[in-house]
Amino acid sequence: MSPAFPIMRFTALTAGLLGVGFLLLKTTVASEEEAYNRLSPGDRKRVDQARALRAAQEAEIRAKVFAKERLNPDDFKPTWVDVTSKK
Repeated sequence: MSPAFPIMRFTALTAGLLGVGFLLLKTTVASEEEAYNRLSPGDRKRVDQARALRAAQEAEIRAKVFAKERLNPDDFKPTWVDVTSKK
Protein backbone atom coordinates (compact mmCIF):
# COMPACT_ATOMS: atom_id res chain seq x y z
CA MET A 1 0.00 0.00 0.00
CA SER A 2 1.61 3.25 -1.13
CA PRO A 3 0.86 6.59 0.48
CA ALA A 4 -1.28 9.11 -1.35
CA PHE A 5 1.60 11.56 -1.42
CA PRO A 6 5.02 10.22 -2.48
CA ILE A 7 6.98 11.74 0.38
CA MET A 8 10.31 10.08 -0.43
CA ARG A 9 10.21 11.20 -4.05
CA PHE A 10 9.25 14.72 -3.02
CA THR A 11 12.05 14.82 -0.43
CA ALA A 12 14.64 13.58 -2.92
CA LEU A 13 13.59 16.08 -5.58
CA THR A 14 13.59 18.93 -3.08
CA ALA A 15 17.05 17.99 -1.79
CA GLY A 16 18.33 17.70 -5.36
CA LEU A 17 16.93 21.09 -6.31
CA LEU A 18 18.46 22.70 -3.23
CA GLY A 19 21.79 21.03 -3.96
CA VAL A 20 21.83 22.28 -7.55
CA GLY A 21 20.96 25.78 -6.37
CA PHE A 22 23.72 25.72 -3.76
CA LEU A 23 26.32 24.51 -6.26
CA LEU A 24 25.22 27.17 -8.73
CA LEU A 25 25.55 29.83 -6.03
CA LYS A 26 29.01 28.67 -4.96
CA THR A 27 30.36 28.54 -8.52
CA THR A 28 28.96 31.82 -9.86
CA VAL A 29 28.94 34.32 -6.97
CA ALA A 30 32.25 35.91 -6.01
CA SER A 31 33.27 35.94 -2.37
CA GLU A 32 33.70 39.23 -0.55
CA GLU A 33 37.49 38.98 -0.83
CA GLU A 34 37.36 38.22 -4.57
CA ALA A 35 35.01 41.15 -5.18
CA TYR A 36 37.29 43.45 -3.17
CA ASN A 37 40.36 42.32 -5.14
CA ARG A 38 38.58 43.12 -8.43
CA LEU A 39 37.93 46.73 -7.42
CA SER A 40 39.93 49.60 -8.82
CA PRO A 41 42.43 51.23 -6.44
CA GLY A 42 40.17 54.26 -5.98
CA ASP A 43 37.21 52.10 -5.08
CA ARG A 44 39.34 50.03 -2.69
CA LYS A 45 40.34 53.23 -0.93
CA ARG A 46 36.68 54.26 -0.54
CA VAL A 47 35.78 50.80 0.79
CA ASP A 48 38.66 50.92 3.27
CA GLN A 49 37.56 54.39 4.43
CA ALA A 50 33.98 53.20 4.89
CA ARG A 51 35.17 50.16 6.87
CA ALA A 52 37.38 52.33 9.08
CA LEU A 53 34.52 54.77 9.69
CA ARG A 54 32.15 51.93 10.58
CA ALA A 55 34.71 50.40 12.95
CA ALA A 56 35.25 53.77 14.65
CA GLN A 57 31.50 54.29 15.07
CA GLU A 58 31.06 50.79 16.52
CA ALA A 59 33.96 51.34 18.93
CA GLU A 60 32.47 54.65 20.07
CA ILE A 61 29.05 53.09 20.66
CA ARG A 62 30.63 50.13 22.46
CA ALA A 63 32.59 52.50 24.72
CA LYS A 64 29.43 54.46 25.57
CA VAL A 65 27.51 51.30 26.43
CA PHE A 66 30.31 49.96 28.63
CA ALA A 67 30.65 53.32 30.38
CA LYS A 68 26.91 53.41 31.05
CA GLU A 69 27.02 49.84 32.32
CA ARG A 70 29.86 50.71 34.71
CA LEU A 71 27.93 53.72 36.07
CA ASN A 72 24.68 51.84 36.70
CA PRO A 73 24.96 48.06 36.34
CA ASP A 74 21.37 47.56 37.54
CA ASP A 75 20.08 48.94 34.22
CA PHE A 76 21.61 46.00 32.39
CA LYS A 77 20.11 43.23 34.53
CA PRO A 78 17.13 41.26 33.20
CA THR A 79 13.74 42.81 33.85
CA TRP A 80 12.63 39.92 36.04
CA VAL A 81 15.43 40.58 38.52
CA ASP A 82 14.04 42.74 41.30
CA VAL A 83 16.89 45.02 42.30
CA THR A 84 15.05 46.74 45.15
CA SER A 85 14.30 43.68 47.27
CA LYS A 86 17.18 42.24 49.25
CA LYS A 87 16.98 38.81 50.84
